[in-house]
Amino acid sequence: MRTPEIRVVIADTQTGEQWSIPAKDDGSAPEDYILASRIRNSVTGGTLMVAAGLKQFGTEAAGHLLTDADQLGLILRRLPRGWETKNLQVVLHVRVIGNTPAQPEVVAAHVW
Repeated sequence: MRTPEIRVVIADTQTGEQWSIPAKDDGSAPEDYILASRIRNSVTGGTLMVAAGLKQFGTEAAGHLLTDADQLGLILRRLPRGWETKNLQVVLHVRVIGNTPAQPEVVAAHVW
């Protein structure tokens, strides 16, 4: 649920689970969440990948994740079987230390 104290939310429409971070006027956050999606085009065979954080910290971590094969490999190993040929959406949690995002961790994944 979005309130004055919580401005941004990722919500799972299937389970009702939500991930949010508290709103702070100075832009700081002790944690962030990333929503990453991979959609396959059944006609062209092409793939669209999109990833962004609720705040700048998650977006920074998402950029690192998508461009670092080792970091991405750690995440991919945690996904459900058969994800390789399907559409995929993943929610990741990232701790923020100082103003630097740490290694993201999978908290939920949806494959279809």
